Amino acid sequence: MGDCNHIHILEPTNERQYHISLVVADIEKKLKGPESEQQSSELCIFRVPKNLRRLKEVACTPKLISIGPFFHEDESLKASEEHKLRYLKGFLGRSTKGIKDCVETIAELEDRARKCYAEEIPLDGEKFVKMMVLDGCFIVEFLLRYQIVDHRQEDDPILNTIWMIDIMSDLLLLENQLPFFVLDKIFELLEDDDEEKKDEKLQFLDLAVNTFGYLWPNVVPRKKEKCEVKHLLDLVRQFFVLSSTDRSRSNSHLDKQLQRFPSARKLFDAGIALKSVRNKRWLSISFANGFLRIPRITIDDTTKSLLQNLIAFEKYHRDSFQMHIADYVMLMDRLIVTSEDVEVLENCGIIRNMAGDNRSIVSFFNAIGKEVNSFCMGLHFQDLCRDVNEYYWRSQCKYAALAYYQTHLQRWILILKREYFNSPWAFVSFLAAVMLLVLTFIQTIYTMKPNSNKGN
Repeated sequence: MGDCNHIHILEPTNERQYHISLVVADIEKKLKGPESEQQSSELCIFRVPKNLRRLKEVACTPKLISIGPFFHEDESLKASEEHKLRYLKGFLGRSTKGIKDCVETIAELEDRARKCYAEEIPLDGEKFVKMMVLDGCFIVEFLLRYQIVDHRQEDDPILNTIWMIDIMSDLLLLENQLPFFVLDKIFELLEDDDEEKKDEKLQFLDLAVNTFGYLWPNVVPRKKEKCEVKHLLDLVRQFFVLSSTDRSRSNSHLDKQLQRFPSARKLFDAGIALKSVRNKRWLSISFANGFLRIPRITIDDTTKSLLQNLIAFEKYHRDSFQMHIADYVMLMDRLIVTSEDVEVLENCGIIRNMAGDNRSIVSFFNAIGKEVNSFCMGLHFQDLCRDVNEYYWRSQCKYAALAYYQTHLQRWILILKREYFNSPWAFVSFLAAVMLLVLTFIQTIYTMKPNSNKGN
């Protein structure tokens, strides 16, 4: 009994104290690591979120070639390693530098390059640098051969086959990217030491713009603008967007404006003219005097894949408040509700449908628009939405008033038919009454006319 009255307080065991010290040490180590702000300044390559990936898995996965660490161990892409080695030989053949120079150059960029990826890369230093060298030299050599005919080879296994289109698409996947500064540094290995010709040399930015500009001839690439580019996907994104200074700042009543924005068919029925604009970026949409001008867009598998990857990039990038492509998709989602809307946009030359039937376009924009609505406010088109809505509802009021008067006119016509035209004799009686009224009016005129002459 005495033993039961004693309360034993268990002291922490040495084992528990040891585990606690490990946890504390691990957290302290992480706290002493690079500051989050410094990491975010480099962070630009992410995994596509599951909700966007579910829309179309193939739009986020490379078909032929892996670039970067995310698909480096993918067995289905191992065959591309042979092409990378072949292109590396071609690159070294036109460079004054050797493979050692390439490895040393990229090794200096390893730490900075790792910070560009949104997850920790499991590859050790040797494998990571080797991957960057092979993938980077492949991209540079591929763009050179694509752009400069003299650099091509007759037995080229890519440029002379239909694989070239798939390669171009693979290079624009968010998960299949290398940092742009790595590609730029590799391209510099091709330069010689002639200072007099330095200004005449082709820059990698120009090479990339010229190459991918062929895929979208209806936009104006930013060839000579000095802009910060994160990777090739970011470069192409800048083909289609405007500067951040062209963005609306206020966001009051924005949701209401977007919800009220009519579809293409409703705008057309309300008398608003939908006009196609060529040689403009996607966001160059304007409205004035009843004319809604929208740049032409070709909808095919390449465009769908590009939009899907661009939206994923905008969602996670540190400058996510500049969601230009997401804003564009939100507006297109409002314009395209049914197949009739797609037909209207096709007839106006705004959409060039290369994706199949109209329903597939409706399904695509509605699905991707639903995901965009969860994180984007559509600020860029706020003023445009307001102006279109005001014009549309004024037109609706005019049509409603006209319909009101037309309804009442039809009502009086029906009464007239019922009361005076329900039988032949009623119609004869109505004509007789009208003729009697006319004759009475004429007699009155002639009766008054002699009296006026007498006055003179």
